[in-house]
Amino acid sequence: MSRVKLSEYRAKKILESCFGPFGGVEIDTLNDDVEKELSGVKGKLVVKVDQATKKRNKQGLVKLNRTKKEALADVAEFAQKGFRYVLVEPMQEHSKAQEHFLAFIRNEDGVEIQYSDKGGVDIENFKAKIRKQTVDFDKQPSAAIGNINRKTLTGIIDVFNKAHMVYLEINPLLVSDSGITPLDAAVEVDSAAEFIVPGLWSKEDWRSAVLRKTESEQIVEELQATSMSSLTLRALKPDGKIFLLLSGGGASLVVADEFDAHGLAGELANYGEYSGNPNEQEVLTYTSAVIKLIKASKAKQKVLVIAGGVANFTDVAATFKGIIAAIKKEEAYFRDNKIAVYVRRGGPNQAKGLKLMEDFLAGAGIKHQVYGPEVSIAKLAKQIAGEVKRK
Repeated sequence: MSRVKLSEYRAKKILESCFGPFGGVEIDTLNDDVEKELSGVKGKLVVKVDQATKKRNKQGLVKLNRTKKEALADVAEFAQKGFRYVLVEPMQEHSKAQEHFLAFIRNEDGVEIQYSDKGGVDIENFKAKIRKQTVDFDKQPSAAIGNINRKTLTGIIDVFNKAHMVYLEINPLLVSDSGITPLDAAVEVDSAAEFIVPGLWSKEDWRSAVLRKTESEQIVEELQATSMSSLTLRALKPDGKIFLLLSGGGASLVVADEFDAHGLAGELANYGEYSGNPNEQEVLTYTSAVIKLIKASKAKQKVLVIAGGVANFTDVAATFKGIIAAIKKEEAYFRDNKIAVYVRRGGPNQAKGLKLMEDFLAGAGIKHQVYGPEVSIAKLAKQIAGEVKRK
C-alpha cells in the first residue's frame, strides 16, 4: 500500500454525503481560465493553495475574507510562486471557540477517532485535550464523541472505508447551532484502490507539496508514459552546481548519498535515473531534459555526472550514444561555460561505450574524466567534491 494525499477540494466533495453540498472551486493554474471558473462565485471568499502543503496559514498560503477581484489576484500570486492548484471557497464567519478538531486514522485495530473541542492552527497546543475512540473494522461507533453524534460518526466512517482512506483530518471543524462544517480537510488514501473507487477519487486528485514541474520534469514524465524503461527526473535546486545523469535506482541513491557525505547535498541540482535498457532516442531525450536544467542554472561552476553501477542488461554503448548525441548539440555551450563531465559506468558493451564517450569529449574539447567500474562511486564523488570545493 502506498499512501497518497488527495486535494482538499476532492476530500470535501467526498464528504458531501456527511456534511452537505460543498461550494468550492478547484483551479488548475496551468490549464484553467480563472475568471471563467470564478464567474459564478459570490460573497466573501477563502483562497488556499491546494497542494498538500503543511502550515499554509503560517506561510501566507491562505487568504481570508476576499472579494472576487482579490481572489483573482491571489490565484495569480500563488501561480507566480510556483503552485499549480488553488482552492477558492465561500468564507464562513465564525468565532475561534467554534473551531474543533476531528480525525480518523486507520490502524491494525480498526479506525481510531480523535476529537477535541479545541481546534484550528494551534491544535498542537491542545494535544492533551484530544479524546480517542477506536472502532473495530466491522462495527459502528459505540457512542458520540464530544459534539459529534453517533450517526454522524457512522456516516463519516462509512465514507472513510468506501474511499479507502487511511487518514482523515478535519481541522478546523466548525461546530455551530446550524450544524457542523469542515473548514479544512486533509485526506490520505491507499493508492492501490484507484480502480475500485469509481466516482470518489482518481489519480488526478493526488497532490504533493512539490511546486509546479519544470519543463524538464514534464518532458521526462511524458517520456516515461510511453516507455517500457524507467525514467524519472526531479529538479531540486534551480541554481545548483552538480547535475546528475544516473543509471539504476540503487546506484543513483549511492551517488546522491556520497555527495551528501561530502557536504554537497545542497549543490545537487536534480535527482532521478534511467534504467531498464532505454533505447538511444529515449536516452537522448532524457539527457536533453537534464541539459535544459544545466543551461537554466545561474551557478558559475557546473558539473555533469554520468554515473551508475555495473548494469546487468542495459547496453552501455547504446545509452552512451544517446547521451553523446544530446551533448553534441550543446558542445559549444559546454566548452564556453567550462562544464566538466565526469563518467563512471559498467555493464554490457562497457569498453565500447566508455571509448565512445572518451573520444567524443576529448574531440569536443570538453573537460572530462571517464572511468569504468575499476573506480568506485565513492572515489568519483570524492574527486568531484574536491573539484567543486576548490572553486
